[in-house]
Amino acid sequence: MTKKFLPCILAALLCLTSLVLPIAAEDTYALNIDFMFNNGPVGGAQFSVYRAIEPKDDAFALTDAFAGYTVDLPEDADDPRWSVIAETLAAYVARDGITPDASGMTDAGGVLRLTGLEGGVYLIIGETVILGDVMLLPKPMIVSLPYTDAEGNVYFDFTVEPKCENRPIPSDELERRVIKIWKDDGNETLRPHEITVQLLCDGDIFDERTLNEENGWGYTWTGLDAAHRWQVAEKEVPDEYTVEITQEGITFTVTNTCDNPPPPPPPPPSTLPQTGMMWWPVPVLFGAGILFCVVGAAAYVIRGKKNEKT
Repeated sequence: MTKKFLPCILAALLCLTSLVLPIAAEDTYALNIDFMFNNGPVGGAQFSVYRAIEPKDDAFALTDAFAGYTVDLPEDADDPRWSVIAETLAAYVARDGITPDASGMTDAGGVLRLTGLEGGVYLIIGETVILGDVMLLPKPMIVSLPYTDAEGNVYFDFTVEPKCENRPIPSDELERRVIKIWKDDGNETLRPHEITVQLLCDGDIFDERTLNEENGWGYTWTGLDAAHRWQVAEKEVPDEYTVEITQEGITFTVTNTCDNPPPPPPPPPSTLPQTGMMWWPVPVLFGAGILFCVVGAAAYVIRGKKNEKT
């Protein structure tokens, strides 16, 4: 009898164990990069991913490799400013040569599969690709692993499709412009007198320029080789400020923001304008009047006595 029911007992214990023990969470994740252009796959494209950001205390924080960069991270995972953060960090990655967490090339189908990635927020950067007479420049992007969509579905194996800028080859020489924007509620006392911006050519520093009030906080480079990728970085971010760098056409905008500027100093106490007669002569004139009265009274008394004698 015991042997007959032994399989049933084991099955029941197995079901009970599965209810008591929690399901093990995923320790690593997979990311698929699907690179397309004109509805066709692009093979041989080099991509690198960097675990730049991690959740911390119900917010986001830069990882140790990126801790030296002063950027203001959005609090909402769906904030459109993440694309700006990606563009900003990509310039510093190119300049400083940060080591990626994973990298590789897309296959003939235009897909790169990266596995064994730790949970966090990843910066994805693609290298320039020459495709016939067109140069493709993948735009940096940011993705969170695991990925959660708007409906709350969680993906441990996620696919992204990077967008890209395309430029004909050969092409004319390029022009690139940089402008500086301050966001500090007009509190100019915090701003430095000047800042330095760097023009990067394929990640190497090509030129440095000082921006200040004299040049309108802007500069334009001309005659640049169109066969290279050009980016802009701020050399040193001013204290109390964060930095965002965006590109629109030929123009790079470097925005420094101070989220909590101190209140401006109070104005100096105002001095009431003096109108009419000044007050300092009054005591002098009053004293002189008394003196004249005393002298006049004395003279009157003396004159009266002289009249009595005569």
